[in-house]
Amino acid sequence: MAQTTITGPVNDVNNDPFANKWIKFTLGQLGTDGTAGVTVAQSSDSVQTDASGDFTVDIWDNGESGKKSVLEIKIEGSRPEYVIIPQGTASIELWDLIENHQVADSSPQVPVVSDLFLEKSANLSDLNDADAAQANLGILNGVAVQLGTNSTSSSPASGSLSLGAGTFAVSSDGLYSAAISGGGAECRASSSASYQIGPGINTTANSIQFFSSGSVTEAEFGLLSGAETAASGGITDNDSVVPTSAAVIDLLDSSSKFGFADYNDTSGSVALVADTWTDVPNNTLGAFTNIAHLPTGVTSMIDSNTGYLDFSDLTIGSELLIRNDFSVNPDTNNALLEARYLLGTGAGEYELKFFSERLDGGSNQDYQRVTPFPLYIGDSNTGGNPGKLQVKLSTTGTITNAGSYISIRLN
Repeated sequence: MAQTTITGPVNDVNNDPFANKWIKFTLGQLGTDGTAGVTVAQSSDSVQTDASGDFTVDIWDNGESGKKSVLEIKIEGSRPEYVIIPQGTASIELWDLIENHQVADSSPQVPVVSDLFLEKSANLSDLNDADAAQANLGILNGVAVQLGTNSTSSSPASGSLSLGAGTFAVSSDGLYSAAISGGGAECRASSSASYQIGPGINTTANSIQFFSSGSVTEAEFGLLSGAETAASGGITDNDSVVPTSAAVIDLLDSSSKFGFADYNDTSGSVALVADTWTDVPNNTLGAFTNIAHLPTGVTSMIDSNTGYLDFSDLTIGSELLIRNDFSVNPDTNNALLEARYLLGTGAGEYELKFFSERLDGGSNQDYQRVTPFPLYIGDSNTGGNPGKLQVKLSTTGTITNAGSYISIRLN
C-alpha cells in the first residue's frame, strides 16, 4: 500500500512561519487499494508544524483507490480543503497538493462552480452585441432597455423597452405598446401579430391589455368576453366581465349563508286530547311574519298547510336554532306538558323531546311557554323530511300557537 510524504512549510497571513499549529488529514470516503488488496477505512492523522512552520507526514496515496476517496486537509484555524493525492507520487508539497489536485465535486461541503455559470460568463465578450448576448444568456432576443426617454412615438421600434413620460414598449418578443399616454399608464399588445410574454406564454393579437383608467374590451383582454366596460367604475355585474369592488361587496351582501325567519300563526286554540301527541299548527298568516332575511337560496322554512318545518332548501351540515312561542290551557291542575320534534320518516323516524313541565298554577288558565330548540341537518333522512312540532298534555285542554322564530346557518 503506497504512501506519499506530504511536506510544508505553512506561513500565516503575515508570511511568518505558522508555528506549532496542527494539520489534520482525514479520509472522507472509504478507500480501496487493489494493488495491496486492502480496504482503507475512513480515518485521520495529525501533524504539528515546527517553529519554522515546517512539517512532514506520510499519508496513504488515496489516488490509488479504485473509487474516488477524498482526503480532507484541515489546517488549524482554516477551512478544510479537499484533494486526491496523485497516484504514484512519492513526495509532494502541501501547496502543490492544494493548488493542483483539488476535488471540485467530491463533497457537499465543497463549493461547486456551476458549468452553466462558466458557460454564461464566457459570453460576456458578446455584450457589445445585444442580440448575441441575450441569446447566449438564454433571455428574450431583441429587447434593448432604455430608461428615462421622453419618446411620444405611437409605434416604438421593435427591440425597445422605453420608460418615460410618453412611452412604455417592449419588442415583439415581449409586449408591444401602441399610443401610450400618461407616463406608461397603458400597455397594449399589437394588433398585427402574436407575441411572447416570457417562456412558454404566448398571446394572440390584442389579447393583453392593462389599463389604469379609461375602458377595456374584455375580448381584447383575452380572459373574458362581453361588452366594453369602464374600469373606473362602470362594470356590469354579470359573469362575462370583471366586477368592481362595489359590485363584489353587493354580491357578498346578497349571497349570505346566515339569516332568519319569523312565522306568526293565526290558527287560534286547538283542542288537546289527554296523553296524545298533537301537531302544533302554524299557517304563517300572522301580522308579524317576517321572511325578508332568509339566507340566499332559502325560500321558506315552514309549510303553511301543515305547520311543519320544511328543510328542503337546506344543505347537509346546516344548523338551526328555533324559538317556539305557544300557550297551553289545561282543564286540570298539575297537568304534565311535554313538547318534541318528530323528524325523519319510516324506520328512520325519531323524536327529540326538548320540554317537560308540570303546570301546577291552576287549571283553566293560559301557560305561555317560549322554548329554544337547536337542530342540525346531519343527513338526508332529516333534511329530506318535515320537522313536526308536537305537544302532549296529561289531561284535556287547548293550545294556542303564537309562532316560531328560526335562525339559520347554511353549510
